[in-house]
Amino acid sequence: MVAAPTVVTWGALIATFFLLVSARTEEVSIADLDDSITDAETIANRTYVDEQTELQRRIFRNYIRRMRPVKNQSLPIEIMVHIYVMHLSVNQQEQTITINGHIYMTWRDEMAVWDPAEFNGVRMTMAKQWEVWTPDIRIANSVAGVNHPEGYMKSTRFNLLRLPPNFDSLGPVPPVELS
Repeated sequence: MVAAPTVVTWGALIATFFLLVSARTEEVSIADLDDSITDAETIANRTYVDEQTELQRRIFRNYIRRMRPVKNQSLPIEIMVHIYVMHLSVNQQEQTITINGHIYMTWRDEMAVWDPAEFNGVRMTMAKQWEVWTPDIRIANSVAGVNHPEGYMKSTRFNLLRLPPNFDSLGPVPPVELS
């Protein structure tokens, strides 16, 4: 018999809560209601693709990919480089090292910035690699510079970079094979 009062008490509390919530009223003017309906219709009629398309147009309207993406060209760009080595081999006879892995770079792109509120909350977009500035990577002491029949450098680039609205351009840059 102890469980019955607990059930009744919880039931009474839940019923009281719903009565209080349903009894709460707010004054809303017709003009506010019309504005909110118009805003809701506008938001509903715009699709994610529309927002992405407009965002891409805005970002790349005046974007120059050959120019470093800083507003003050006298300032350097800080690039964080992460190297993930998947395989390393040393050939003592040929005096070569072969490294297989991935290089990921992160940097600020001050030219690819937007306010997510202007684009229905879109916080990330994709860009083709040839549309945005990317840092050049050069191997200073590569076997490829030596006349060696098996010396090569192979670089495969990805086609897309992720662009979040807070300046950071984070994207995988090529897996690199050296020998």
